[in-house]
Formats: sequence, C-alpha cells, structure tokens
Amino acid sequence: MSDTDLFILSAVVAFAISLITAYLIMLILSFILMNNFKNKVKKQSEKVNIIIYQKFEVLSSLSEYFDVYIKKESRLKNLTKEEIKNYISLSPSSYSEAYSISNQLTSRAQKIYVNYEFGDKQKEIDLLFKSLSDLDDKYFESIQSYNSFVLGYNYWRNLKFTRWLKNLFKIKKFESIN
Repeated sequence: MSDTDLFILSAVVAFAISLITAYLIMLILSFILMNNFKNKVKKQSEKVNIIIYQKFEVLSSLSEYFDVYIKKESRLKNLTKEEIKNYISLSPSSYSEAYSISNQLTSRAQKIYVNYEFGDKQKEIDLLFKSLSDLDDKYFESIQSYNSFVLGYNYWRNLKFTRWLKNLFKIKKFESIN
C-alpha cells in the first residue's frame, strides 16, 4: 500500500467515525429532549387533573347553596365528596369528557342562580362562579401547554434518523387533547 492509499483509507475511517459520532450525539440529544418533553407533559397533565378536580369541588359547594332548588335526581344535587373523588386522577383521554360534564353542571347551576334570590349568600355564590370562570381559563391554558409539549415530544420521538430505535424500544407517542 502506498502512502496515498493509506491517507485515503485513514480519511475514510475518520469520516466514518465522525458520522457515527454525530449520529450518536443526535440519538442521545433526541432521547434527552424527549425525556424533557415527557416530564413537561406529565406535569401539565397533573395540572389539568387538579383543575378539573377543583372545578368539581366548586360545583359541589354551589350545590350546597342550591340544595333546596335542585331536584333529587339531579346530578348537581348528587355531586358528593365521594363522586368528586372519581375526578382525582383522570387519564388525559378522559379530560374532555370530565370537562364537558363540569360545563353541563355549571350551566344548570347558572340557570338556578338566575331564577332564584339568595339574599346575603349572593356574594359568596358570585365568588364561586368567579372561581369557575378562573378555572376554565386555567384549564384552556393548561390544555394548550399540554398539547404544545406533546407536539415537542412527538417531534423528537418521530425524528427520521432515530425513529427505528424508538420503535424498537416501543416508545409510544402521546395524544393531544381536543
């Protein structure tokens, strides 16, 4: 082998090593970023869960004020501490359903509120409705953040050059919330 052949061979080996090194760095970086986004998704999921739970607690407090005006079979009347416990740890796939139920109950409570007088309890009830409104705002902000983090996670999970390894380890995609 001539010196030129050795030089070319060493250049090819150096190039191959640098490509492998770059690929490994990209692989490690994608796993680190996926892990960061996964942690953010989990934190945001917990936040959404807490907001939904708080909303049901406020609705339960409202139902105590409206007790006289609510039919016995009404879901608003039956919103007990035991039923509220069902909303402590929800999965992200059930957030929309739980939020929809809370909105239906809020709508029923608003109808009762408009049709009856509550005298000295009026301010307390107004504060509870304000709390519901604030929780709605927080819910939408949290859902937006959750979906953004899911998008980031899924981007790094589906990165073209590393997808095969993530499929090999059966790393699942996260689903966004509507």
